Amino acid sequence: MIKRREIFKKNLLYIQKFNSQGNNTYRLAINKFADMNNEDMSVCEQEEPSGLLASEKIVSFNISEEDVPNSFDWREHNAVSPVRDQGTCAQKAFRYVSQEGIATEDDFPYEGVKQSCDPIEDVDKLYIDGYTTLGTDEWSLRTAVSRQPVAASIRISEDFRYYDNGIYQGACGNQGHAVLIVGYGGEIDEEKYWIVMRLVEL
Repeated sequence: MIKRREIFKKNLLYIQKFNSQGNNTYRLAINKFADMNNEDMSVCEQEEPSGLLASEKIVSFNISEEDVPNSFDWREHNAVSPVRDQGTCAQKAFRYVSQEGIATEDDFPYEGVKQSCDPIEDVDKLYIDGYTTLGTDEWSLRTAVSRQPVAASIRISEDFRYYDNGIYQGACGNQGHAVLIVGYGGEIDEEKYWIVMRLVEL
């Protein structure tokens, strides 16, 4: 208990000091990770999901800029559900769906509690049988996101744990973190940004 309190106090001071600086484009806040240190955070390295077949070539888009909007947000089209907390390792979820399939929420409602993943019988299920690799340039990613949400992995630093709002511009870290890119924004003369959903509920 004393250890957790000391870790919390240290992280609270870090968050308060960061937010007191006037030149940041994002803010931090206390959340469920505030009493954890680096040793406690068992974030899985996000590698290519095992058991899935990647495409043999990197997909490219032969589309004019006029066909890709300057900003887009799949949340405004009711195309994504609220964040479903997948814990510390989202890769396990990809692997499970590829092997066992996943039912609709009508057949298997999300309850948000830890429980066994018993096989689901006698219902229609969906499977992941592969994925396509995008190019590393901004145009390829923006074009893809304008057509569907895109799963990605980002390299996070410590302050990303406490992210609250704003345009995140923190340094890259050494831990992989799974996200879903659901949109983007920013005109040519404005701050550009990606809209991402984390796979951990805060």
